Amino acid sequence: MQLYTLDPMRDSRWDALVASHSRATVFHCKGWLEALATTYGYQPIVMTNSAPGETSSGGTVFCEIKS
Repeated sequence: MQLYTLDPMRDSRWDALVASHSRATVFHCKGWLEALATTYGYQPIVMTNSAPGETSSGGTVFCEIKS
């Protein structure tokens, strides 16, 4: 399986996936990720099997932490 990354802060596919997924929570939302980035300097990133330009069908969000 090929894995890709996407920036959930800039890629609207992440917003659409979160809005449509029945198991998504507030901790998946762009607003929460922005709060983590602004407050702690964390860099959110999504690992997905959806290639750039394809509709996102799933993904896992992580935050890169430099310490």
